[in-house]
Amino acid sequence: MTRKFTDEEIKKLPIRQQKWIMRNRKILEADREKANKLSREQYYKHVDKRRQYEKSRSKQKVKENLIRRRKRKEICFSHYSIGEKIRCAICGINDIDVLTLDHINGGGYKERKNFCKGRGGDRMYSFLKKNNYPSGYRILCFNCNFKEALKNNLLVTNKGKRV
Repeated sequence: MTRKFTDEEIKKLPIRQQKWIMRNRKILEADREKANKLSREQYYKHVDKRRQYEKSRSKQKVKENLIRRRKRKEICFSHYSIGEKIRCAICGINDIDVLTLDHINGGGYKERKNFCKGRGGDRMYSFLKKNNYPSGYRILCFNCNFKEALKNNLLVTNKGKRV
C-alpha cells in the first residue's frame, strides 16, 4: 500500500523531514518497502554521531536547567524574605539549600495539588511569579518549617491522616 503525502502534511513536519521527503518523494510514493529500507540505512549510518550529540546535549541541558531553577528560587525567595538577605524568618539561617517556602496559614498541600499539578519547588515558584507573588508566604528553613507544622498540627501522612 502506497501513501501519498499532501503538501499540507509535509508543511506540518520538521524542516529536516520536509527536505528528506521532497528529495525522496518518488521513492516514498512508489515503493514503501524501499523507502523504509532507505530510512533505516540513513539511521544506522549516523547513529553514533546522533548518540554522541544527544549525550553531550543532555548533560548541557541538565546544567542549564539547574541554573535556571536556582535563579527562579532565588528570585522568589528574595521577594518573600525579610530584609535584603534571603534567610529564615525564625532562626535567621541563610543557606538557600536548606530554605523552603512556607504557607503562613497552612494549606500548602491543597494548593500544590490544585495549582502546581501535585508538585512543589520550581512549579510553585513559577505559579507565584505568574500571580505577582501573593501574600501568605514566608521563607523558613526545613527545621523551623517542620516545627511550625508540628506546633500547628499540620503534618499529613501519605494516607491523608494528620499526625
